[in-house]
Amino acid sequence: MINQTPIRKFVFVLSCEVDEVIITTLAKKLLPDSFSFHVVTVGMDTASFNASYISIIELLRKGYQHFFLLFDTNTIDENEITQTQALIAEPMKRYGLLEYVTFCPIIPNLNAWLLGKYQLPEKQFGQKFNLPKIAKVANSIDIMVLQRQNASFKWFAERLQQLTRTDKVVLKRAA
Repeated sequence: MINQTPIRKFVFVLSCEVDEVIITTLAKKLLPDSFSFHVVTVGMDTASFNASYISIIELLRKGYQHFFLLFDTNTIDENEITQTQALIAEPMKRYGLLEYVTFCPIIPNLNAWLLGKYQLPEKQFGQKFNLPKIAKVANSIDIMVLQRQNASFKWFAERLQQLTRTDKVVLKRAA
């Protein structure tokens, strides 16, 4: 159920720091400067996302209103995506958190959101990324083009704008 008032305090739940760099850079392009958000990185597997309910409960107590769980699907198969999302959603349902969570599958993975401008290697535990370079690439992405070319990003952008009520704000373009 969508809240009647705009969400002012929200959290992105992500798998790792490279996701944080890309998604926060893109989100800042979608939101007015007056919005801020928090990021929690939980790990790269479904079990890590399952355990994120603990962080969500803690952050709800601190006044955060909504949580976007963004995860690579590593597939375009709708059945597999549905199964993965159901696994991630199960603890949220069990603890009565579904109304605070928006699940955002990244199809097939975050490389698709970079529009071919950079190719992330397969993510592995302990892997180091060139975060400044990735941030620069993400900052060069034209949000309007990305929304036209990638359905999972478009869905994320629409949900973010719907919950923050920024749909009437003119989207910022890449510098």
